[in-house]
Amino acid sequence: MSWLEKLLPPKIQQTDPSERRTIPEGLWIKCPSCETVLYKTDLEQNLNVCPKCDHHLRIGARARLDAFLDPEGRFEIGQDVMLGVGVERFDYTKGVLDRLRGVDELLTRHPEWHNRFVFVQAAAPTRSKLETYKDLQDEAVALADLINEKHGDQSYRPIRLVIRHHEPDEVFELFRASDLCVVSSLHDGMNLVAKEFVAARDDEEGVLILSHFTGASRELSEALIVNPYDPHGLGEAINEALTMPLDEQRARMRLMRALVREHNVYRWAGQMLLDAAELRRRKRVFDLIGKRSVAK
Repeated sequence: MSWLEKLLPPKIQQTDPSERRTIPEGLWIKCPSCETVLYKTDLEQNLNVCPKCDHHLRIGARARLDAFLDPEGRFEIGQDVMLGVGVERFDYTKGVLDRLRGVDELLTRHPEWHNRFVFVQAAAPTRSKLETYKDLQDEAVALADLINEKHGDQSYRPIRLVIRHHEPDEVFELFRASDLCVVSSLHDGMNLVAKEFVAARDDEEGVLILSHFTGASRELSEALIVNPYDPHGLGEAINEALTMPLDEQRARMRLMRALVREHNVYRWAGQMLLDAAELRRRKRVFDLIGKRSVAK
């Protein structure tokens, strides 16, 4: 008997391991890596790591995420549900509507993800006094309701739209609890959300889906690069992310984390100073050329 099983109540210890699925689902989880049945009470005290294969489990993160989404506990996201996230402010350049249409395409073309995939869109209200931005928010709410009605039921809502400002630790929990992150900006300079997701994933898991209209797509080439104007392509990218093997996830994430670690704010500031110095040197050369031309 393993040390983990010794911590179980005597009645459970005496049952055959193959029959332990009858234990209430809230008390156990199957490790997605080695498929060992593990018990949540013990795992919470052991850094959420599978004792058999050292696979990192996100039990604590999912529990805190449930509280974040619904403090009354009415809509728990189970451990066996795959989770996608998007974190943006409500802005017409962020592609929130196109992102939701991509989820609709996923569930339409891949109905096997019904009840097995939930997308959380954390959207901070911005410029809500302007009619254009208020209309965008209203349209997003209406679209999310339509998709939930089309693909969901009383116990399953595929899209959770959380409209409020979010603290950094809440965003971190979202990134850590998710299986994929979608950044589908229609036009963006860099988009730090993509790099924040990568920086948060020290478990080297998770998949980044990134619009090729973001500056970050030029650096984070290991992400799944998409055209945000194409809902079908976005839906297929989400399906690819959901079915991507863990070893491929880790290989991609490891490379992206190395780049984010190296190309940090200090390197950026240093490069700005070097570029400014280079411009000054070039200006001196042009000044010398100008003086020589005048002398002639």
